[in-house]
Amino acid sequence: MDYLNRIQQVYQKMLIENRLLTEEKLQECYEVFRNNFSPEKLKSLDGEALLDTMFNHGNRASLVYWQPGGYIPDIR
Repeated sequence: MDYLNRIQQVYQKMLIENRLLTEEKLQECYEVFRNNFSPEKLKSLDGEALLDTMFNHGNRASLVYWQPGGYIPDIR
């Protein structure tokens, strides 16, 4: 089996199982990311607030933990 067919099979399986984010959900996720981590947003932060936003491992909303939706979505 070639790779393209295998990828298409996996894609179709995930689509049927509702394990893929919809275009609407992806757009929502992109907007949330831009609101939280755009260059303009990060430039507006300083010191502790900037470090917390970028690197705080105790803050699940920080960039180090960020996934679509601001959290790790359960799409399994």
